[in-house]
Amino acid sequence: MNAVRAALCLAFGAALLVACAALAGAQSADRARPRTISKHAAALTGIACTSPNRCMAVGDYYSEPPLRHGTLVSRWNGRAWQRERAPLVGPVGIVGVAVSCPMARRCVAVSTSGAMAWNGTRWTSQRGVTGSAVSCPSARFCAAVGTQGLALSSSIWRDGRWTRERVPLPTPPTPIGRITLAGVSCTSQDFCLAVGDYSYPAEAQPSAGHRDVPLAELWNGNTWRLVPPAAPTALGALRAVSCRSPRFCVAVGTQRARSTLVERWTGKDWQVQASPNPSAVGYSVLDAVACPSTRTCEAVGTYNGGSLVAESWRKDRWVLQRVRTPRPMSGSPALSCPSTRACVLVGAVGGLPMSQTWDGRRWVVRSTPRPPR
Repeated sequence: MNAVRAALCLAFGAALLVACAALAGAQSADRARPRTISKHAAALTGIACTSPNRCMAVGDYYSEPPLRHGTLVSRWNGRAWQRERAPLVGPVGIVGVAVSCPMARRCVAVSTSGAMAWNGTRWTSQRGVTGSAVSCPSARFCAAVGTQGLALSSSIWRDGRWTRERVPLPTPPTPIGRITLAGVSCTSQDFCLAVGDYSYPAEAQPSAGHRDVPLAELWNGNTWRLVPPAAPTALGALRAVSCRSPRFCVAVGTQRARSTLVERWTGKDWQVQASPNPSAVGYSVLDAVACPSTRTCEAVGTYNGGSLVAESWRKDRWVLQRVRTPRPMSGSPALSCPSTRACVLVGAVGGLPMSQTWDGRRWVVRSTPRPPR
């Protein structure tokens, strides 16, 4: 029965986080208080803004009865969100969605089950492309990255078509137990940086010999190559990256599986930057980062899996921002900053889509459209 529950959770993706948590609750110490499985759940998992008044957010939703699972797309006009029609991609919809928009009339979204493209009027499915992250520095070039089992995958869009590109694997002392590419950022068709992590050995976790190592791959226009990040601890992972130039990229994640991790790519190597945490106790992770300039970055994540965390990089240091979570987060937030004084984050709280905007002074909770039922 546990295997069946796990399979359902993996099959339906981010939108079923609430339902999965309820199923897991039956196996936890909280079994004295049975939980009801939510029959409606949704999440916005990716966002891309071309200006403060033009953003596209993507995600997925689930509802029953009858069983429905589909793609969720909303457009931000600077004042309000408007839900858009989107195709059904894959056997049960698009799962684990990321999006990139090089211009207002061009967006590409990828997921573990498929991809789709926006032409300014409508979304259409694209075959043969999957991934967990995508970056399109122009309308003529995109890079999508992800993981297939214990292999890394990459699809490159240029000359009007997608092609598969080989991504090299690291060579740890023992066989890799798990590997992932979670984020990618490109400044041109000749430079992309993708980040993630890998772990070894696969058995006896946690153990004194277990390692979770940050991973980074660099695209030079023709091939991918490893550019290993700094590993400040034995347990670290990178979740997202934002690049302004081949000499300025910022990647974020977690270290020791409990505190925030920020690393900067200088064009030659990685440098760890000190980053704050909401508390000395608990578990903090940064899930998304956006750098609208080489002097300004924003990052968002979660604390103890439920509270929203926001940090800004100003004058060469990271500082915590005041941000509130109306209800516990369900899943990881996504972020886009089209300017130094405008950011939009999306995610899910209580199993429903959530969004907030930053105007350079404060974060404001915005009303977000609910999915069809």
